Amino acid sequence: MIAFLNRDIVEVEAVTVELPKFKKTEDELETVTDKWIYSLKNMEKLPERPEKLNEKIFDELYENAKINRLKTEDMKAYGKSVLEYDDVISSLRFVEERAVERTMEKTRKEDQIKFVRNCHKYNMDTERIAALTDLTEKEVFNIIAKL
Repeated sequence: MIAFLNRDIVEVEAVTVELPKFKKTEDELETVTDKWIYSLKNMEKLPERPEKLNEKIFDELYENAKINRLKTEDMKAYGKSVLEYDDVISSLRFVEERAVERTMEKTRKEDQIKFVRNCHKYNMDTERIAALTDLTEKEVFNIIAKL
């Protein structure tokens, strides 16, 4: 089987497994594939994550399993906390984006003022300065007047 990921060709191995026929114990697990199959077969029976499966690749699997074992009331509380967390993150991102926009706008205005001052220093007329800066002639005049 061939898959396309980010425009690169990657070979993917497709494996069909009959979980009931997988008989390896935790001590017999050698490959990552063995560990995945063992995890999927025994997920409901395992009270906690086996030490042999303490690899980063299994973090999300066991975190989700832990969440799915919650009682109904705890699951509702967890769902609510996830929504609240997402709201906080969304709010922080919005505030950050607005701060960046404001900073960029302030920087753009400061740059325009510097440009107008430099042009005026070299006796460029306000009409030409306005055309170069997308400012009105009145705005250019006001900047020059503050010099």
